[in-house]
Amino acid sequence: MCDHNLVEEELQRYTATDFAAIEESDSLFLEYAGPKTSIRTKYLNKDVKTPVAVALKALRDREEEDHTQELSNELRIWRLLSPDPNIAYFLGAGELDEWPFDKLSLVSRYYECGNSNVFLEKNDIPDLQRVHLLKDVLKGIVHIHGKSIVHGDLKGANILIENNGERAKISDFGSSLIECKCQGLAEVDSGTFPWDAPERFVGGKVTPKSDIWAFGCVSLEASDFNGYTPYISISYVGVLNRMVKGDPPATPNEVNLDGMVRATVWSLMQDCWAFEPLKRPAATDLLEKMEKIPTSVLGENV
Repeated sequence: MCDHNLVEEELQRYTATDFAAIEESDSLFLEYAGPKTSIRTKYLNKDVKTPVAVALKALRDREEEDHTQELSNELRIWRLLSPDPNIAYFLGAGELDEWPFDKLSLVSRYYECGNSNVFLEKNDIPDLQRVHLLKDVLKGIVHIHGKSIVHGDLKGANILIENNGERAKISDFGSSLIECKCQGLAEVDSGTFPWDAPERFVGGKVTPKSDIWAFGCVSLEASDFNGYTPYISISYVGVLNRMVKGDPPATPNEVNLDGMVRATVWSLMQDCWAFEPLKRPAATDLLEKMEKIPTSVLGENV
């Protein structure tokens, strides 16, 4: 169960500095409204010349206790991970008058480029830059795992892009957990099918190695493999059958491997998709391998 006294203490300590300005602002724009979450954008005019954009996240259709408990878990984990150059910038928490933000809402920096899926769909960037963004994601995972935290829901939609592709930042810690459970975190809905690792469907424990499987899927999305997503065009039951048989989210016959960059990244994906979790590399090892890719393959600007 959630320690409500601790939650209140956390909220008091990590209320967004500019929440008064958020309440006074009349520019509230709907960014996303899903079955579980609403995300909106506020533009704060700190002065006439410098509008500041922030994103507000609130859960939809939750009882007040469940709502506070679930978002407070995310708040506490996000705080533990901040600040870091490869983690979305966290500002704090607070409440507004408007539903669903009249309960606990999380406030973070707004990234106008959107998530990596949106950015890559709108921008035909070269493979070399895609590898650079994947390195950023790996650096973020290294940081997360270094805090004994499992992200639990890595996918392109949860990777935000800064400064027109200059940097990638991991976001959305609603499915994250601390491995030792010593922080008293509540149980949360985990993951997104079919990015989830196969152990989630055969009674295994979710670990940092589950994030490694998901990183392979993020690489699949980001590496310009014809807009490929895990187990594309296969039914839910079909995906489960492929997973339990140990089939990877994609095969060489299903993707475009033209060019040394794609072939090299594809090789790393195979390591991520080992069926046995312990056979998957650590994020630090993956990052080291990616950093060692010869400049003759990546070029000098990656």
